[in-house]
Amino acid sequence: MSNDSESVRYSRQGDQFHYTWAARRCLLLISPATDLKCVTIEGASPKETLSGHTGAGDEIIDVGEYYGSENLSECTKVDYCQLKYTTVRTLDPWTFSELKKTLSGFFKRYLRFQEEAQNAELQLVSFRYITNRPAKDSVHETINNIRDRTILKNKAAWERAKKYLGTSDDSEALHFFDRFIVEDSTD
Repeated sequence: MSNDSESVRYSRQGDQFHYTWAARRCLLLISPATDLKCVTIEGASPKETLSGHTGAGDEIIDVGEYYGSENLSECTKVDYCQLKYTTVRTLDPWTFSELKKTLSGFFKRYLRFQEEAQNAELQLVSFRYITNRPAKDSVHETINNIRDRTILKNKAAWERAKKYLGTSDDSEALHFFDRFIVEDSTD
């Protein structure tokens, strides 16, 4: 088999994972036990804002789940998900630095949510990175250290995490990481 057809096969397997995962989430739309109103695929809902402009961080979102409403000013909860699937490197642990693009895009979306939400303190938002690869232990350790604020004692690690977000604001970065969830093959 040629290299081109191999890469196409691997890409299609990743696409298949995305479609299957999203389809399972869509099944929640018919359940009377949930307040899920909309599931988007490949980006945020154009109904998030009155202008219909989704913009910031949209390229990172593989699946968006909207509860209560798909309009950010009225929703009760939004989950933004990025899915990463591989058939080649399933046992190859990934590092925190591999999250740079994801964190940057999700942080832009977080800032957008803060602007558009009616009450950002009461309305829930999460940013989920879902992969079939294991994360290095240091990834979970770094995120846990951010959540329990011990990262602030390690200035270099904290500055690197904020740099990936594209911010120097400690408070905004901490608030974002409280909503960032990693689901890897070790979960």
